[in-house]
Amino acid sequence: MLGVGLVALVTALVASLVYLRRENVGRAGVGMAALRTAAMSTLALLLINPVISQDPQDGPPTVLLDASLSMGANGGKWEDALSAAREAVGDGVIIRFGSAPTPFDSNPPADGASRIQDALNIAHGRAGPIVVMTDGEVEDAGAIAGVLLEGVGVSVFPRDTQPNVALLDVEVAERVHESDSLSLSLVIGTWGALPSGSAELEIKVGDRVVQRRTVQLPQSPGVARRTVTLAPGRLTSGLNVLSVALHAEGDLEPRDDERLRIVTVTASPGIVVIVDPPDVEGRFLVETFRDFAQTPVSGYARIRPGIWIDMNRGVSVSESFVRREVLGADVLVIRGSEASVAYRRGPSWVWPAGVSPTSEFVHGDWYPVASVPPSPLAGRLTRIAWDSLPPATGLVPLVPGEDEWTVLTARLSRRGAERPLVVGYDSSGSRRLLTAATGMWRWSLRGGASLEAFRTILSAGVDWLLESEETETSMLTVSPVTERGRAIEFQWKEGVPPDSVEVDFVGDSASEHWLKFDDTGKAHIFADPGTYRWLAPALPQARGVVIVEEYSDEYHLNRILLTEKASVGGIDLVLIRARYVGWFFVLAVLALIGEWAWRQRRGLP
Repeated sequence: MLGVGLVALVTALVASLVYLRRENVGRAGVGMAALRTAAMSTLALLLINPVISQDPQDGPPTVLLDASLSMGANGGKWEDALSAAREAVGDGVIIRFGSAPTPFDSNPPADGASRIQDALNIAHGRAGPIVVMTDGEVEDAGAIAGVLLEGVGVSVFPRDTQPNVALLDVEVAERVHESDSLSLSLVIGTWGALPSGSAELEIKVGDRVVQRRTVQLPQSPGVARRTVTLAPGRLTSGLNVLSVALHAEGDLEPRDDERLRIVTVTASPGIVVIVDPPDVEGRFLVETFRDFAQTPVSGYARIRPGIWIDMNRGVSVSESFVRREVLGADVLVIRGSEASVAYRRGPSWVWPAGVSPTSEFVHGDWYPVASVPPSPLAGRLTRIAWDSLPPATGLVPLVPGEDEWTVLTARLSRRGAERPLVVGYDSSGSRRLLTAATGMWRWSLRGGASLEAFRTILSAGVDWLLESEETETSMLTVSPVTERGRAIEFQWKEGVPPDSVEVDFVGDSASEHWLKFDDTGKAHIFADPGTYRWLAPALPQARGVVIVEEYSDEYHLNRILLTEKASVGGIDLVLIRARYVGWFFVLAVLALIGEWAWRQRRGLP
């Protein structure tokens, strides 16, 4: 507002000099100078566009009612909070908040998250005091700017602590080879006084029980991790919807006891890594592939002729077994000598060993070059922070052939000519990558940007090797399992997403949805708990299974982050900016027209 006052003062001085001295029109000049000052001051106000505010107490109240599932969980106080909101609202409005702000209704709480920031922003756009009714378990309370909570009244209806056992998480591989065992990592939480320190764990596929056993519970209240292994053959080939459930005596909240996971059992061994001779880089390759790959990863190290070790299980396996795995692999990765495995046609990736059989192996610090050459992998690799990577320790000089192309290059000590670091080959559907450098395992060891670069190179290479010219990959993916009350997230993989995509759900009943993508290529829809098959009619490869669990993190006790406090006044509330007030434009136009008309009547130009 200081700028507007300064403009008004300068305009008044200039207009007074023009009308009272230069044009000497007497008393009429005072009126014309006033009109010009009003017009210019109003235009300055619209140009600066300040906010107009008023006291939040000047209006009916806005009540924000927590409608997350925790309010209706065992021990929750939904009815008490609902009654208190109705009493406090008067002539104001009630806004429900949870996953997102919604208009008031008295239906039971259904949101799988408890976030209040957007609701506070809406409430601060209204006149009148703001009151919050919640159980205090608001997940974004710690991240809210203090000004949003200043002057806001908070009434907390904390949940009663009830005996409860919750299966907080189940970590399991999404794909597994049919000959491999399946490891499940369970995270279990307990609250309240439980009559027993153990619970029955039941794992099912459909109505078939594949394992039932007793697991020890953590001391209440507490959280502990337990590991369970399913032997090979317990699951059927193809897609399995795995139900993992806990049954504990005295548990009063059963809705957080079961988790669902999708596990695909394949006949193909997926990615097979051959390490010959065994070394550190081979071990890091296997571990990194296993971290990100959505397919089974097997690693076999050749200890001596005819003696192999399974790097996943630490047991010896026969050479004939290794050869069968090699021939059936979706992608074969060879670290070291290729002579120990039978030739096969199919996607492969060769990494040289630390000691090259040729005399041309060049040791030294080979730094990757930041400029990525054009290749099928370039789109994924240009996002890597190349300057932050340590050098490779050696390189085999390569000259790409007629059908080969360079993926990455490197320079010795960042000087001299660029040499190929990774080379690719694709002919008649036979795809192959060759890494010329050694020592890249140190990228994985350092973590941070180096680890992400290593993972990005491996994932981009595997994705390309698994593709073929005849296979169309889906541009649309989905999160396979979603908790109750949260949105199912779809992701457009590459390029600019379309305005909308139709997706059909088939479960207990059929439904049709239209996906609207945001700037990041994500779209969200809500669905009731259940297992659904989905497909996008316009995208032939876009189909699959998605699960909405009955489980929600809202069902068990969480930390109270929003505490009770009385409503107080004393802050200004932003309501609107100057350009949104139409009368300011009218005032400026009328002042300019009035001055012009007055000058015409006085015979002034």
